[in-house]
Amino acid sequence: MTVSGGSKVSKYLISLSIFDQQGMVKGGDLSRYNARVSTEMNVLPILRFGINANMSYTDQDNAGTSLFSAQGYRPDMPIYNDNGEFDMSTGQANPVANTYKKNHDNIYRIMGTVYGEVDIWKGFRFRSSLSGNLQFTENNSFSPSFLSTRNEASGSEYHYKYSKTVFDNTLNYNYEFNKNHVLDAVAGISFERGISRSTRMNGQTYPDNDIYTNLGSAASISSWSNGYNASGLFSSFARINYKLMERYLFTFTGRYDGSSMFGSNNRYGFFPSGAIAWRISQEKFMKNLTFINDLKLRASVGTTGTQNLTSFSNRDLYEATSYNNLSAIIHKQVGNRDIRWEKSTQYDLGLDFALFDYRLTGSISGYIKDTKDLIWSFDFPPSATGGSMQMNRNIGALTNRGIEINLVGRVLSTKDWNLDLTLNMSHNKNKVTKLVEEGRAQSAMDVVVQGSYADQVLAVGYPMGAFHGYEYAGIIQDQARIDELNAYAKSKGQSYYDGNSLKPGHLEIKDLNGDGIINYNDRVIIGNPDPDLFGGLTANLSYKQFSLFANFGYQIGGLKIYNKTLQNLPGQLTGLIDYGLNDRWSDTNKNAKYPALYIGDGVPRLTDHELFNASFFRLQEVRLTYNLPLNKVIKGQLFVSATNLFTLTSYPGTDPATVNSNSNYGGNYETSTYPGFRSFSAGLKINL
Repeated sequence: MTVSGGSKVSKYLISLSIFDQQGMVKGGDLSRYNARVSTEMNVLPILRFGINANMSYTDQDNAGTSLFSAQGYRPDMPIYNDNGEFDMSTGQANPVANTYKKNHDNIYRIMGTVYGEVDIWKGFRFRSSLSGNLQFTENNSFSPSFLSTRNEASGSEYHYKYSKTVFDNTLNYNYEFNKNHVLDAVAGISFERGISRSTRMNGQTYPDNDIYTNLGSAASISSWSNGYNASGLFSSFARINYKLMERYLFTFTGRYDGSSMFGSNNRYGFFPSGAIAWRISQEKFMKNLTFINDLKLRASVGTTGTQNLTSFSNRDLYEATSYNNLSAIIHKQVGNRDIRWEKSTQYDLGLDFALFDYRLTGSISGYIKDTKDLIWSFDFPPSATGGSMQMNRNIGALTNRGIEINLVGRVLSTKDWNLDLTLNMSHNKNKVTKLVEEGRAQSAMDVVVQGSYADQVLAVGYPMGAFHGYEYAGIIQDQARIDELNAYAKSKGQSYYDGNSLKPGHLEIKDLNGDGIINYNDRVIIGNPDPDLFGGLTANLSYKQFSLFANFGYQIGGLKIYNKTLQNLPGQLTGLIDYGLNDRWSDTNKNAKYPALYIGDGVPRLTDHELFNASFFRLQEVRLTYNLPLNKVIKGQLFVSATNLFTLTSYPGTDPATVNSNSNYGGNYETSTYPGFRSFSAGLKINL
């Protein structure tokens, strides 16, 4: 609900909203309450003051872990045993029992801005604003005793406080001379400060599974920790816009930023940019081309900086921990005082157009984005530190090249009927061009990996997050093939081709380096995580008081999803989804698509067999609206809508558009992914 009004002296806006959503899985509910107040007052003709405030409260359940356990639970096993208790005999998480876990967030947030503007002199305006963001988060989690192998309940409390203050001051200048020259300029400085504090306590052995809201009822506090982070950013900036005869437009900007994230020797960075545009349709030689209503050519180049770091990344950090009830201090982070701003320089060239009396409008743009001094977080081997330790470094460079097309067409326009279609499509190709990790040669296999499996990597000549694994040659059909492979291995001086546990129905891995044995040295780049083309299509159809809106989304080619759920199935028999169980190799189904299921094989290695094309075409939203014929003052709408009505795809997993993402690599994988849901709604909207 929104109420707004005002006069020449003052204006106001008050808005209240409530959002309540029941999760698809128990323990995934979300409620949010939001209030917004905005007001501005003209104290004098040259002086204005204003206040904007936004307050919200979020009540969220995060305990929806039963989806993962449901995918891994055998459907022929009972939920309860003969005593009426949850059955835990399978060694797998009981999905119904898991719904009794608690993980609850209460989030309070207040954001506000106070500002003032004064017209100093002809064309000059000064604006000063002070903004604040204050957030409090309370998290309570609890795991009942029947989910523990030791039959002990455990819980935790987490309290987080974050505050951010921004002080901006700008001087604007606007000048117009003879209607042919328009100059707009702004210069300013900004100060930003952020502080966060956190406290976490973990309790063990509760007297009862129903007493979980009070950590004090736990028999012991197994661990506790405090956290503190602080950061600051100082910025000075300037921008000049100049327009000549409505035909030629020039923009020049510059920023000088200093961040506490970096050491004192690399704290500041300068980031300039410039853009020009030529409105060709205003030239005299275009007057006879009446089908062209507007035509503008534009080009720009600019550099931006990224400080993708946590606070105190330039310092050594230590962390308190415990093991077997003994306190200890471990080295958590190695400080890097030489880390620099990550800088990206982007070149753009585009054409904007409007044709046939504005019945067809759109734009075509191409870009090249070069990034250097890429910031990366490295994990040190635990054996070298006694625990997990990290270090942030500048590791290399990458480039992005792409094209974006946006078209809007008025297909039908009559007194009663109107139809507008919008199509947008994008293509982006990124490639790692340089790596400096440990001074290795810049070859195609100079990879930077992270994590024990290193399923996605950085490799020179390949996209970020390229999949790194084995190539498979098919499914082993019989013992004779195993004997052939082992004979080949022995000719190379090896005992076995791929260990001593190969069986018919296993995947046959290619020996790419020809040494007769399958090991880490046979891993290569096997997949690209990025699509060839992606975008959307919208349609707006109206007839008198009725209107129909449809929004489609798509991805085409290239994109690969690593289906971890499917990979984990052989050997562990977890992730019991139908597409993972069907068409498995057996003595009676030797032309199967998937390898055999053997208990005890462990987690299989990543091969290109587990990568799938994730192209899709989806109806994301459809909405039918009827405009109520009330009166000139009161207007209303009656509507019904639906989301995710259908998806056309060959991807066998849960959802090709709902996947997990590795934040460092940007790649895609699926492991117990929470599926996208279909929703239906109806409503009445009244504007007074």
